Amino acid sequence: MPTLARHHYVRLVSEEDIRKFAYQKWEEAGKPDGDGQQFWLEAESELTHGYPKTT
Repeated sequence: MPTLARHHYVRLVSEEDIRKFAYQKWEEAGKPDGDGQQFWLEAESELTHGYPKTT
């Protein structure tokens, strides 16, 4: 039985767009202490792949 290939599309987004979205996520989380890497990775994943990053 043939299988259907899954196509993964990646949207090109600027670093500035990721920065703004990550900052928005950080603010919405109550501006927690830390380096903000979690918010950057989440924003990058959501903007480029269209869904939240999973761990």
